[in-house]
Amino acid sequence: MHTEFTLILVVWVITVAILGIYYWRKRESSAGVVLTYVALFSGSHAMQGAVYAMPWYTPRFEPALIFAGFVQSTIGLISLAVTVMIFVPVVRQAIRKSRSSLPQTSPMLIDEPQSSSRLPMFYIATGLIAYFILTPIFSSVPTVSAFIGGLYRLVHIGLALAFWQVFTSPKRNSFRLFVLIGLTMFWPLVTITNEGFLGFGLWPTVFIFIFVMLRQRRYVVPLVLILIAFYLGLSLIVTYYGERPVIRGVVWGESEFETRVNTLIQVIEKNTRAFNIYDGQQLSYIDERLGLNRLVGLGIRRLDTGINQYAGGETILNAALMIIPRAIWPEKPIELGGQAMVNLYTGVYMYGDTTVALGQVLEFYVNFGTVGVIAGFIVFGLLLAAVDQGSVRALKAGNYYSAALWLIPAFGLLLPENNLIAVVGSSVSGWLTLVAFNMIPFLLFSSRWRTRLGGEAKHAASSNSVIGDISSTQ
Repeated sequence: MHTEFTLILVVWVITVAILGIYYWRKRESSAGVVLTYVALFSGSHAMQGAVYAMPWYTPRFEPALIFAGFVQSTIGLISLAVTVMIFVPVVRQAIRKSRSSLPQTSPMLIDEPQSSSRLPMFYIATGLIAYFILTPIFSSVPTVSAFIGGLYRLVHIGLALAFWQVFTSPKRNSFRLFVLIGLTMFWPLVTITNEGFLGFGLWPTVFIFIFVMLRQRRYVVPLVLILIAFYLGLSLIVTYYGERPVIRGVVWGESEFETRVNTLIQVIEKNTRAFNIYDGQQLSYIDERLGLNRLVGLGIRRLDTGINQYAGGETILNAALMIIPRAIWPEKPIELGGQAMVNLYTGVYMYGDTTVALGQVLEFYVNFGTVGVIAGFIVFGLLLAAVDQGSVRALKAGNYYSAALWLIPAFGLLLPENNLIAVVGSSVSGWLTLVAFNMIPFLLFSSRWRTRLGGEAKHAASSNSVIGDISSTQ
Protein backbone atom coordinates (compact mmCIF):
# COMPACT_ATOMS: atom_id res chain seq x y z
CA MET A 1 0.00 0.00 0.00
CA HIS A 2 3.01 2.31 -0.19
CA THR A 3 1.71 3.89 -3.41
CA GLU A 4 -1.69 4.68 -1.89
CA PHE A 5 -0.09 6.26 1.16
CA THR A 6 2.20 8.31 -1.09
CA LEU A 7 -0.71 9.65 -3.14
CA ILE A 8 -2.64 10.76 -0.06
CA LEU A 9 0.55 12.25 1.39
CA VAL A 10 1.08 14.27 -1.80
CA VAL A 11 -2.48 15.62 -1.52
CA TRP A 12 -1.78 16.53 2.09
CA VAL A 13 1.49 18.32 1.31
CA ILE A 14 -0.09 20.27 -1.57
CA THR A 15 -3.00 21.35 0.65
CA VAL A 16 -0.67 22.51 3.42
CA ALA A 17 1.55 24.34 0.90
CA ILE A 18 -1.45 26.18 -0.55
CA LEU A 19 -2.57 27.14 2.95
CA GLY A 20 0.93 28.34 3.79
CA ILE A 21 1.12 30.52 0.68
CA TYR A 22 -2.38 31.87 1.29
CA TYR A 23 -1.59 32.93 4.86
CA TRP A 24 1.83 34.27 3.95
CA ARG A 25 0.17 36.64 1.52
CA LYS A 26 -2.37 37.60 4.19
CA ARG A 27 0.06 37.56 7.11
CA GLU A 28 -0.91 41.08 8.12
CA SER A 29 -4.34 39.75 9.11
CA SER A 30 -3.28 36.45 10.71
CA ALA A 31 -1.88 35.53 14.10
CA GLY A 32 -1.02 32.03 12.87
CA VAL A 33 -3.80 30.21 14.74
CA VAL A 34 -5.03 28.33 11.67
CA LEU A 35 -1.51 27.44 10.52
CA THR A 36 -0.60 26.24 14.01
CA TYR A 37 -3.61 23.95 14.08
CA VAL A 38 -2.69 22.60 10.64
CA ALA A 39 0.90 22.00 11.78
CA LEU A 40 -0.22 20.11 14.89
CA PHE A 41 -2.91 18.27 12.94
CA SER A 42 -0.26 17.18 10.45
CA GLY A 43 1.90 15.93 13.29
CA SER A 44 -0.95 13.78 14.59
CA HIS A 45 -1.96 12.31 11.23
CA ALA A 46 0.36 13.05 8.30
CA MET A 47 3.56 11.96 10.03
CA GLN A 48 2.25 8.44 10.48
CA GLY A 49 1.01 8.43 6.89
CA ALA A 50 4.46 9.47 5.71
CA VAL A 51 6.07 6.64 7.69
CA TYR A 52 3.78 4.08 6.02
CA ALA A 53 4.68 5.50 2.61
CA MET A 54 8.31 4.41 3.16
CA PRO A 55 8.91 0.95 1.58
CA TRP A 56 11.75 0.10 4.01
CA TYR A 57 9.61 0.52 7.13
CA THR A 58 8.07 -2.54 8.79
CA PRO A 59 4.64 -1.40 10.07
CA ARG A 60 3.71 -1.80 13.72
CA PHE A 61 0.00 -1.79 12.91
CA GLU A 62 -2.29 -2.99 10.16
CA PRO A 63 -1.72 -0.69 7.13
CA ALA A 64 -5.38 -0.87 6.06
CA LEU A 65 -6.45 0.67 9.37
CA ILE A 66 -3.87 3.43 9.12
CA PHE A 67 -4.87 4.18 5.54
CA ALA A 68 -8.58 4.45 6.39
CA GLY A 69 -7.77 6.92 9.16
CA PHE A 70 -5.35 8.85 6.95
CA VAL A 71 -8.01 9.28 4.26
CA GLN A 72 -10.54 10.66 6.73
CA SER A 73 -8.01 13.06 8.25
CA THR A 74 -7.12 14.27 4.75
CA ILE A 75 -10.81 14.92 4.07
CA GLY A 76 -10.90 16.93 7.30
CA LEU A 77 -7.82 18.93 6.30
CA ILE A 78 -9.25 19.77 2.86
CA SER A 79 -12.59 20.78 4.43
CA LEU A 80 -10.80 23.11 6.83
CA ALA A 81 -8.64 24.58 4.06
CA VAL A 82 -11.63 25.28 1.79
CA THR A 83 -13.44 26.90 4.71
CA VAL A 84 -10.70 29.33 5.73
CA MET A 85 -9.60 30.22 2.18
CA ILE A 86 -12.96 30.43 0.39
CA PHE A 87 -15.93 30.33 2.73
CA VAL A 88 -14.59 32.67 5.45
CA PRO A 89 -13.68 35.54 3.06
CA VAL A 90 -17.15 35.32 1.45
CA VAL A 91 -18.88 35.40 4.84
CA ARG A 92 -16.65 38.20 6.05
CA GLN A 93 -17.43 40.31 2.98
CA ALA A 94 -21.16 39.74 3.45
CA ILE A 95 -20.94 40.78 7.10
CA ARG A 96 -19.04 43.93 6.15
CA LYS A 97 -21.75 44.94 3.70
CA SER A 98 -24.54 44.25 6.18
CA ARG A 99 -22.83 46.26 8.92
CA SER A 100 -21.52 49.13 6.82
CA SER A 101 -24.09 51.50 8.32
CA LEU A 102 -23.49 50.34 11.92
CA PRO A 103 -20.73 51.45 14.34
CA GLN A 104 -17.82 48.98 14.41
CA THR A 105 -17.15 47.28 17.72
CA SER A 106 -14.92 44.50 18.97
CA PRO A 107 -15.92 41.97 21.65
CA MET A 108 -14.44 42.76 25.05
CA LEU A 109 -12.59 45.72 23.56
CA ILE A 110 -11.12 47.97 26.21
CA ASP A 111 -10.07 51.25 24.67
CA GLU A 112 -6.75 51.60 26.47
CA PRO A 113 -4.13 51.17 23.72
CA GLN A 114 -1.49 53.46 25.23
CA SER A 115 -1.78 52.32 28.85
CA SER A 116 -1.38 48.57 28.26
CA SER A 117 2.18 48.50 26.87
CA ARG A 118 3.38 46.76 30.04
CA LEU A 119 0.68 44.10 29.80
CA PRO A 120 2.73 41.50 27.83
CA MET A 121 5.45 41.24 30.49
CA PHE A 122 2.79 41.28 33.22
CA TYR A 123 1.10 38.31 31.52
CA ILE A 124 4.39 36.43 31.22
CA ALA A 125 5.26 37.00 34.88
CA THR A 126 1.76 35.96 35.97
CA GLY A 127 1.91 32.80 33.85
CA LEU A 128 5.30 31.80 35.28
CA ILE A 129 4.09 32.34 38.84
CA ALA A 130 0.96 30.29 38.12
CA TYR A 131 2.95 27.46 36.54
CA PHE A 132 5.84 27.13 38.98
CA ILE A 133 4.28 28.23 42.28
CA LEU A 134 0.48 28.10 42.25
CA THR A 135 -0.01 24.90 40.25
CA PRO A 136 1.93 22.63 42.66
CA ILE A 137 0.09 24.13 45.64
CA PHE A 138 -3.47 23.94 44.28
CA SER A 139 -3.28 21.00 41.85
CA SER A 140 -5.65 18.92 44.00
CA VAL A 141 -8.36 21.62 44.20
CA PRO A 142 -10.53 21.19 41.04
CA THR A 143 -12.03 24.67 40.60
CA VAL A 144 -8.90 26.54 41.66
CA SER A 145 -6.62 24.34 39.53
CA ALA A 146 -8.80 25.00 36.47
CA PHE A 147 -8.49 28.75 37.09
CA ILE A 148 -4.72 28.50 37.49
CA GLY A 149 -4.53 26.36 34.34
CA GLY A 150 -5.97 29.30 32.43
CA LEU A 151 -3.49 31.66 34.07
CA TYR A 152 -0.33 29.81 33.07
CA ARG A 153 -1.45 30.03 29.43
CA LEU A 154 -0.65 33.72 29.88
CA VAL A 155 3.03 32.85 29.43
CA HIS A 156 2.56 32.27 25.70
CA ILE A 157 -0.10 34.91 25.22
CA GLY A 158 2.31 37.36 26.81
CA LEU A 159 5.10 36.09 24.53
CA ALA A 160 2.95 36.66 21.45
CA LEU A 161 2.08 40.20 22.57
CA ALA A 162 5.71 40.95 23.46
CA PHE A 163 6.94 39.73 20.06
CA TRP A 164 4.30 41.92 18.43
CA GLN A 165 5.67 44.92 20.36
CA VAL A 166 9.22 44.14 19.24
CA PHE A 167 8.35 43.74 15.56
CA THR A 168 6.07 46.79 15.39
CA SER A 169 8.40 49.09 17.31
CA PRO A 170 10.27 51.73 15.24
CA LYS A 171 13.49 50.68 16.97
CA ARG A 172 13.91 46.95 17.58
CA ASN A 173 15.06 45.97 21.07
CA SER A 174 17.59 43.20 20.35
CA PHE A 175 18.10 42.21 23.98
CA ARG A 176 14.38 41.83 24.59
CA LEU A 177 14.04 39.81 21.39
CA PHE A 178 16.85 37.50 22.53
CA VAL A 179 15.16 36.92 25.92
CA LEU A 180 11.79 36.20 24.30
CA ILE A 181 13.34 33.73 21.83
CA GLY A 182 15.18 31.98 24.65
CA LEU A 183 12.04 31.55 26.78
CA THR A 184 10.09 30.26 23.76
CA MET A 185 12.74 27.73 22.72
CA PHE A 186 13.38 26.37 26.19
CA TRP A 187 9.74 25.96 27.21
CA PRO A 188 9.48 22.34 25.92
CA LEU A 189 12.50 21.48 28.08
CA VAL A 190 10.73 23.13 31.02
CA THR A 191 7.65 20.91 30.68
CA ILE A 192 9.82 17.80 30.24
CA THR A 193 11.76 18.63 33.42
CA ASN A 194 8.73 19.66 35.44
CA GLU A 195 6.04 17.25 34.20
CA GLY A 196 7.74 14.56 32.11
CA PHE A 197 5.78 15.52 28.97
CA LEU A 198 7.17 17.00 25.76
CA GLY A 199 3.84 17.75 24.07
CA PHE A 200 2.68 20.13 26.81
CA GLY A 201 5.51 22.51 25.97
CA LEU A 202 5.97 21.80 22.27
CA TRP A 203 2.61 22.81 20.85
CA PRO A 204 2.47 26.34 22.38
CA THR A 205 6.05 26.81 21.16
CA VAL A 206 4.89 25.91 17.65
CA PHE A 207 2.23 28.62 17.91
CA ILE A 208 4.74 31.29 18.97
CA PHE A 209 7.15 30.19 16.23
CA ILE A 210 4.50 30.51 13.52
CA PHE A 211 3.29 33.82 14.98
CA VAL A 212 6.83 35.20 14.72
CA MET A 213 7.39 33.79 11.20
CA LEU A 214 4.30 35.64 9.96
CA ARG A 215 5.79 38.89 11.22
CA GLN A 216 8.75 38.61 8.82
CA ARG A 217 8.92 40.61 5.61
CA ARG A 218 10.71 38.17 3.30
CA TYR A 219 9.67 34.59 2.72
CA VAL A 220 13.23 33.22 2.52
CA VAL A 221 13.94 33.56 6.25
CA PRO A 222 10.73 31.81 7.41
CA LEU A 223 11.14 29.06 4.80
CA VAL A 224 14.68 28.24 5.93
CA LEU A 225 13.83 28.48 9.62
CA ILE A 226 10.74 26.26 9.19
CA LEU A 227 12.81 23.54 7.53
CA ILE A 228 15.46 23.74 10.27
CA ALA A 229 12.83 23.77 13.03
CA PHE A 230 11.05 20.79 11.46
CA TYR A 231 14.21 18.71 11.46
CA LEU A 232 15.24 19.77 14.96
CA GLY A 233 11.73 19.09 16.18
CA LEU A 234 11.81 15.55 14.79
CA SER A 235 15.21 15.01 16.40
CA LEU A 236 13.86 16.24 19.74
CA ILE A 237 10.82 13.96 19.46
CA VAL A 238 12.75 10.77 18.70
CA THR A 239 15.31 11.60 21.41
CA TYR A 240 12.56 12.19 23.94
CA TYR A 241 10.70 8.98 23.13
CA GLY A 242 13.93 7.00 23.26
CA GLU A 243 14.81 8.34 26.71
CA ARG A 244 11.32 8.89 28.06
CA PRO A 245 11.42 6.05 30.64
CA VAL A 246 14.58 7.51 32.19
CA ILE A 247 13.24 11.06 32.20
CA ARG A 248 9.85 10.15 33.63
CA GLY A 249 11.43 7.88 36.21
CA VAL A 250 13.28 10.87 37.62
CA VAL A 251 10.47 13.41 37.21
CA TRP A 252 7.61 11.26 38.46
CA GLY A 253 9.81 9.82 41.19
CA GLU A 254 9.65 13.28 42.78
CA SER A 255 13.40 13.76 42.55
CA GLU A 256 14.94 17.10 43.38
CA PHE A 257 14.78 19.72 40.64
CA GLU A 258 18.57 19.69 40.34
CA THR A 259 18.51 15.93 39.69
CA ARG A 260 15.88 16.37 36.97
CA VAL A 261 17.90 19.07 35.25
CA ASN A 262 21.11 17.02 35.43
CA THR A 263 19.32 13.99 33.95
CA LEU A 264 17.98 16.07 31.07
CA ILE A 265 21.43 17.57 30.44
CA GLN A 266 22.97 14.08 30.35
CA VAL A 267 20.32 12.94 27.88
CA ILE A 268 20.99 15.93 25.65
CA GLU A 269 24.78 15.55 25.84
CA LYS A 270 25.06 11.77 25.45
CA ASN A 271 21.87 10.45 23.87
CA THR A 272 20.68 13.10 21.45
CA ARG A 273 19.53 11.44 18.24
CA ALA A 274 19.64 13.23 14.91
CA PHE A 275 16.53 12.20 13.00
CA ASN A 276 17.29 9.55 10.40
CA ILE A 277 14.59 8.66 7.88
CA TYR A 278 16.09 5.16 7.49
CA ASP A 279 16.20 4.38 11.21
CA GLY A 280 13.39 1.88 11.81
CA GLN A 281 13.34 2.50 15.58
CA GLN A 282 12.86 6.23 15.13
CA LEU A 283 10.11 5.68 12.58
CA SER A 284 8.50 3.30 15.04
CA TYR A 285 8.38 6.04 17.68
CA ILE A 286 6.46 8.25 15.22
CA ASP A 287 4.19 5.38 14.22
CA GLU A 288 3.33 4.66 17.85
CA ARG A 289 3.08 8.12 19.39
CA LEU A 290 2.01 10.33 16.45
CA GLY A 291 -0.55 7.89 15.16
CA LEU A 292 -4.16 8.98 15.54
CA ASN A 293 -4.92 7.38 12.17
CA ARG A 294 -4.97 3.96 13.83
CA LEU A 295 -7.70 4.98 16.26
CA VAL A 296 -9.72 6.46 13.41
CA GLY A 297 -9.30 3.24 11.42
CA LEU A 298 -10.39 1.11 14.37
CA GLY A 299 -13.43 3.33 14.92
CA ILE A 300 -14.41 3.01 11.25
CA ARG A 301 -14.05 -0.78 11.37
CA ARG A 302 -16.23 -1.13 14.48
CA LEU A 303 -18.94 0.98 12.86
CA ASP A 304 -18.74 -0.92 9.55
CA THR A 305 -18.99 -4.30 11.29
CA GLY A 306 -21.91 -3.21 13.50
CA ILE A 307 -20.04 -3.46 16.81
CA ASN A 308 -20.83 0.21 17.40
CA GLN A 309 -23.62 2.46 16.18
CA TYR A 310 -23.18 6.06 15.08
CA ALA A 311 -23.48 8.46 18.00
CA GLY A 312 -25.76 10.78 16.04
CA GLY A 313 -24.40 13.95 17.62
CA GLU A 314 -24.37 12.75 21.23
CA THR A 315 -20.71 13.58 21.89
CA ILE A 316 -21.14 16.98 20.23
CA LEU A 317 -24.13 17.71 22.46
CA ASN A 318 -22.09 16.70 25.50
CA ALA A 319 -19.38 19.14 24.42
CA ALA A 320 -21.97 21.90 24.13
CA LEU A 321 -23.27 21.09 27.61
CA MET A 322 -19.76 21.64 28.98
CA ILE A 323 -20.47 25.36 28.76
CA ILE A 324 -22.97 25.00 31.62
CA PRO A 325 -21.08 24.71 34.94
CA ARG A 326 -22.04 21.93 37.35
CA ALA A 327 -22.56 24.58 40.01
CA ILE A 328 -25.66 25.57 38.04
CA TRP A 329 -26.58 22.08 36.79
CA PRO A 330 -25.20 19.42 39.20
CA GLU A 331 -26.96 16.57 37.34
CA LYS A 332 -25.42 17.49 33.96
CA PRO A 333 -25.71 14.24 31.89
CA ILE A 334 -22.13 13.82 30.66
CA GLU A 335 -20.85 10.36 31.41
CA LEU A 336 -18.12 9.49 28.94
CA GLY A 337 -14.87 11.33 28.27
CA GLY A 338 -11.20 10.74 27.59
CA GLN A 339 -10.12 7.11 27.63
CA ALA A 340 -13.65 5.82 28.22
CA MET A 341 -14.63 7.14 24.79
CA VAL A 342 -11.52 5.61 23.22
CA ASN A 343 -12.41 2.24 24.67
CA LEU A 344 -16.05 2.48 23.56
CA TYR A 345 -15.42 3.56 19.96
CA THR A 346 -12.15 1.76 19.19
CA GLY A 347 -11.98 -1.17 21.60
CA VAL A 348 -8.52 -0.09 22.72
CA TYR A 349 -7.67 -0.19 26.42
CA MET A 350 -4.99 2.11 27.79
CA TYR A 351 -2.95 0.91 30.74
CA GLY A 352 -0.57 2.60 33.12
CA ASP A 353 0.14 6.29 32.62
CA THR A 354 -0.80 6.39 28.94
CA THR A 355 -3.58 8.87 28.19
CA VAL A 356 -5.27 9.05 24.79
CA ALA A 357 -8.36 10.85 23.51
CA LEU A 358 -10.43 10.24 20.38
CA GLY A 359 -9.17 13.23 18.45
CA GLN A 360 -11.44 15.40 16.34
CA VAL A 361 -11.39 13.29 13.16
CA LEU A 362 -12.67 10.18 14.90
CA GLU A 363 -15.16 12.08 17.06
CA PHE A 364 -16.72 13.75 14.04
CA TYR A 365 -16.75 10.40 12.22
CA VAL A 366 -18.39 8.36 14.99
CA ASN A 367 -21.24 10.86 15.04
CA PHE A 368 -22.12 11.16 11.34
CA GLY A 369 -19.46 9.37 9.27
CA THR A 370 -17.60 11.20 6.49
CA VAL A 371 -20.32 13.86 6.39
CA GLY A 372 -19.61 14.52 10.05
CA VAL A 373 -15.89 14.95 9.33
CA ILE A 374 -16.60 17.47 6.56
CA ALA A 375 -19.17 19.43 8.58
CA GLY A 376 -17.10 19.30 11.74
CA PHE A 377 -14.00 20.74 10.13
CA ILE A 378 -16.03 23.44 8.40
CA VAL A 379 -17.24 24.60 11.82
CA PHE A 380 -13.77 24.20 13.29
CA GLY A 381 -12.32 26.25 10.43
CA LEU A 382 -14.80 29.04 11.14
CA LEU A 383 -13.85 29.09 14.83
CA LEU A 384 -10.11 29.07 14.14
CA ALA A 385 -10.43 31.83 11.54
CA ALA A 386 -12.51 33.98 13.89
CA VAL A 387 -9.92 33.69 16.67
CA ASP A 388 -7.09 34.25 14.19
CA GLN A 389 -8.50 37.40 12.63
CA GLY A 390 -10.04 38.83 15.78
CA SER A 391 -6.75 38.72 17.67
CA VAL A 392 -4.86 40.50 14.89
CA ARG A 393 -7.50 43.23 14.60
CA ALA A 394 -7.11 43.90 18.32
CA LEU A 395 -3.30 43.90 18.04
CA LYS A 396 -3.39 46.39 15.18
CA ALA A 397 -5.62 48.61 17.30
CA GLY A 398 -3.01 48.45 20.06
CA ASN A 399 -5.48 46.76 22.38
CA TYR A 400 -3.68 43.91 24.14
CA TYR A 401 -6.55 43.17 26.52
CA SER A 402 -8.86 42.31 23.66
CA ALA A 403 -6.11 40.46 21.76
CA ALA A 404 -5.53 38.23 24.77
CA LEU A 405 -9.24 37.51 25.07
CA TRP A 406 -9.31 36.47 21.42
CA LEU A 407 -6.20 34.29 21.78
CA ILE A 408 -6.98 32.43 25.01
CA PRO A 409 -9.63 30.14 23.40
CA ALA A 410 -7.01 29.09 20.84
CA PHE A 411 -5.18 27.20 23.57
CA GLY A 412 -8.16 24.87 23.72
CA LEU A 413 -8.82 24.76 19.98
CA LEU A 414 -5.20 24.05 19.03
CA LEU A 415 -5.32 20.45 20.25
CA PRO A 416 -6.40 18.10 17.42
CA GLU A 417 -5.84 15.08 19.65
CA ASN A 418 -8.42 16.18 22.24
CA ASN A 419 -12.09 15.27 22.58
CA LEU A 420 -14.57 18.06 21.89
CA ILE A 421 -15.53 18.06 25.57
CA ALA A 422 -11.94 18.95 26.50
CA VAL A 423 -11.70 21.50 23.67
CA VAL A 424 -14.85 23.35 24.75
CA GLY A 425 -14.06 23.08 28.45
CA SER A 426 -10.52 24.39 28.04
CA SER A 427 -11.53 27.23 25.69
CA VAL A 428 -14.46 28.46 27.77
CA SER A 429 -12.75 28.14 31.16
CA GLY A 430 -9.64 29.89 29.84
CA TRP A 431 -11.70 32.75 28.46
CA LEU A 432 -13.69 33.19 31.68
CA THR A 433 -10.48 33.07 33.70
CA LEU A 434 -8.94 35.86 31.65
CA VAL A 435 -12.12 37.98 31.74
CA ALA A 436 -11.93 37.91 35.53
CA PHE A 437 -8.16 38.29 35.74
CA ASN A 438 -7.97 41.20 33.28
CA MET A 439 -9.52 43.49 35.86
CA ILE A 440 -6.22 43.42 37.79
CA PRO A 441 -3.89 44.76 35.07
CA PHE A 442 -6.63 47.07 33.83
CA LEU A 443 -6.84 48.75 37.23
CA LEU A 444 -3.04 48.81 37.54
CA PHE A 445 -2.25 50.19 34.10
CA SER A 446 -5.35 52.13 33.10
CA SER A 447 -4.68 55.85 32.80
CA ARG A 448 -8.42 56.41 33.13
CA TRP A 449 -8.50 54.78 36.57
CA ARG A 450 -5.25 56.40 37.69
CA THR A 451 -6.63 59.81 36.70
CA ARG A 452 -9.90 59.13 38.50
CA LEU A 453 -8.15 57.89 41.64
CA GLY A 454 -5.72 60.79 41.50
CA GLY A 455 -8.61 63.22 41.20
CA GLU A 456 -10.37 61.67 44.15
CA ALA A 457 -7.17 61.87 46.18
CA LYS A 458 -6.72 65.54 45.33
CA HIS A 459 -10.35 66.21 46.16
CA ALA A 460 -9.94 64.46 49.53
CA ALA A 461 -6.76 66.43 50.26
CA SER A 462 -8.50 69.66 49.33
CA SER A 463 -11.44 68.81 51.59
CA ASN A 464 -9.11 68.06 54.50
CA SER A 465 -7.33 71.37 53.93
CA VAL A 466 -10.60 73.32 54.03
CA ILE A 467 -11.68 71.53 57.19
CA GLY A 468 -8.34 72.32 58.77
CA ASP A 469 -8.66 75.99 57.85
CA ILE A 470 -12.14 76.17 59.32
CA SER A 471 -10.99 74.48 62.51
CA SER A 472 -8.10 76.87 62.93
CA THR A 473 -10.38 79.88 62.74
CA GLN A 474 -12.66 78.66 65.48
